[in-house]
Amino acid sequence: NLYAPVSLSATEPTHLANRIAAREQLGRLAEAMTDLDQFIAATPNSAPWLLRRALVREKLNDRAGALDDCAKAAQLSDAVEPAAELARLKLAAGDTTGANAVLTRAIQRGIKSSRILLARAELATAAGAPAKAQIALENAVNLEPKVVDFRLRRAAGRMAVGDMAGAFSDCERALQQEKESVATLKMRARLQVKVRNLKRAQADTDHVLALNARDAEALEIQAARAIQQKDYPKAE
Repeated sequence: NLYAPVSLSATEPTHLANRIAAREQLGRLAEAMTDLDQFIAATPNSAPWLLRRALVREKLNDRAGALDDCAKAAQLSDAVEPAAELARLKLAAGDTTGANAVLTRAIQRGIKSSRILLARAELATAAGAPAKAQIALENAVNLEPKVVDFRLRRAAGRMAVGDMAGAFSDCERALQQEKESVATLKMRARLQVKVRNLKRAQADTDHVLALNARDAEALEIQAARAIQQKDYPKAE
């Protein structure tokens, strides 16, 4: 019953979480907030519930309240989610310095997470500090070497700082892990265009288009290759 009063007995948290989720899905965010307020009043030091309320507050455009709840959750917990969400909220508010401080504190507290490291890399890239972004990406790949997406992010970062050999190496390793990775083939095609290995770039984009003939990014790479070859009709 979505209209039932909130019970704070020890057996109720799962039911309450389900009811809050249901109310969110139905767009009844004010009612979800009522449940959260009552529960947190009884358990004010619960980081998961504070984080849950922060996300509901964000949906209600209460950004100050969301930041406040998220900051409290991050202070109470060494889990990844509060720190990552607090950094995201600060970044969305234009507070890049604050977001970076949150991520730095998380790392200093020993929170080892690729999500934290990737957020750090994105912040560094946005701040025009590709070398710092690369350090974070290196650490993310070292933490989870089997995740193809992390290798591709590092490949893009390496390309940005002119480390083409390192970028190609990441692509090759990624393709060893996932042979038909469209994202990797497109990344390698971009690298090939960059170093003017145009035939190899075409081979990679042809491979992608064989898998998906409407892949817009692959078609864009092919156009860039055609322009380098001064084949303007194909570029169109």
